[in-house]
This record gives sequence, structure tokens and C-alpha cells, in this order.
Amino acid sequence: MNRLSTLVVATAAMAFCLPAMALTPAAFQGKPNFAAEQGAGAFVWHDSDGLHVRLSTKGKPRRLHGKVCTPNQAFQMTPVRTDYGDRVRIGPKGHCVHFDFLTANGIDGFDFRAAGTIVEFDFNVGDRQMSTANIHIGSNNAHPANSPFVLDRPNDRPKPNNPKPRR
Repeated sequence: MNRLSTLVVATAAMAFCLPAMALTPAAFQGKPNFAAEQGAGAFVWHDSDGLHVRLSTKGKPRRLHGKVCTPNQAFQMTPVRTDYGDRVRIGPKGHCVHFDFLTANGIDGFDFRAAGTIVEFDFNVGDRQMSTANIHIGSNNAHPANSPFVLDRPNDRPKPNNPKPRR
């Protein structure tokens, strides 16, 4: 295969795969079904109170850490069920929530609201990226195709400024 053909095939493959990386808002609706003693992983959902992240290890002590970011947008965040030594904070530029939990017999997490259309989630267990099988999204317990993964909220994009026609 010549170089041009290889480039065309690679470009087409990338164009086909990129949309699958972003999840739609519908996938995030409703709380996943989980309890601290039953599920291990990250549980992410949206409801009328905003977006929610909960992390559990099914009773095994683990370090769960990562970040949730939006490009150049501000966060409002509230820690939930954090223990001594757990850290969750908004980063210095105001567009990422950084978290670092030592979770054993419970659930740690945070609730947040984020402006903007894109939200990127990055979850880690110890020194490894969390498996997509351990990431549960919305009431259907969907799993992302990739980790990190992206929520794309196209309806939250600013509408173009349409001037009124001149008369």
C-alpha cells in the first residue's frame, strides 16, 4: 500500500472512532444501581441536582484518584462522604476537580455542576487507569468505550448570534 492510501485509511479510521469517545447526556441520566459492599469502581450520573461521582472498592483498601475537567470553565463542587486524608479540590485554574481518596469500606465522592459543553472524566486505581468495566454511567450502568472518557453536551453550546433582518 502506498503512503497516500495508508494516510487515507488511517484518517478514515480516526474519523470513525472519534465520535465513539464522547458519551451523550442521555447516557448519564439517573443513578446507577450500586452499594459499597457490592460494587467496585466509579459511578457517574446526572440528575436535577447536577453531576455526581462516587467511588467504591468493594471493601478492599485502594487509592482512587483522578480528575474531572472542562475546558476553561468554572466548577461548583461539594465533597461527599470523604474521610480523614481524602482530598478533593478545584484546581488553580478553576476548570478541574482533582481527587485522591483512600477508600476501603465505604463510598467517597463529590457532586458538581460544570459550565460548558464538554466534561472529561479520568479515573485511576493506584498507578493504573481504571478499567472501563469498572466505570458505571447512568441508570443503565453503561460503560464508556475508553478511559478517560468524555461527556459531550451539545445542547449547552452557545447559540449563534442571529441578527434581525434589516427592513
